[in-house]
Formats: sequence, structure tokens, C-alpha cells
Amino acid sequence: MQEYTISFDDKEYKARKGQTIAEALMENGITTFRRGVDGSPHGVYCAMGACFQCRVVLNGKPNVRACSTLVKPGDAVQTQRDAECGVE
Repeated sequence: MQEYTISFDDKEYKARKGQTIAEALMENGITTFRRGVDGSPHGVYCAMGACFQCRVVLNGKPNVRACSTLVKPGDAVQTQRDAECGVE
């Protein structure tokens, strides 16, 4: 399986072709992808794109669902902080 590098919060991690962002992050021990307006941690909940709990900032674009978006080489993923993204 083809491997490449992605970043999460400015640290590099390995990912494999065909993985979702959520799969790649969880395989690297990361389970918190988003911080609510109150700072509470959020990660994968439904794992099928229905609940929006796993939103991340992908290559500068907020509100991307990590559980249903495939990683690409060089992707820059950031923890979404809802207070900074205008989400209430």
C-alpha cells in the first residue's frame, strides 16, 4: 500500500492511500479533531458523515468531515476550533 506524509497541527504523520483523514489520524493516536466553542474535544462519532462531529480544517478550508474525506499526499490538517470558524 502506498504511504505518504500529511500534517496535523503542524506535525508530520504517515498516511496510506485510500484512508480517510479520520482513519489516518486515529492510526497515529489522534482522537480529537475539533474543539467546540466551549473548548470541548470532539472526534469521530458516527464514522459515516452524518453527525459532523469530526470536522477539521483541511488545507485552510474549515468544516471538512474527516470521516468521509480521503487523505492526499501533503494534506495540511488542523484541529478545527469552532469559535475561530464562526460556528456556534
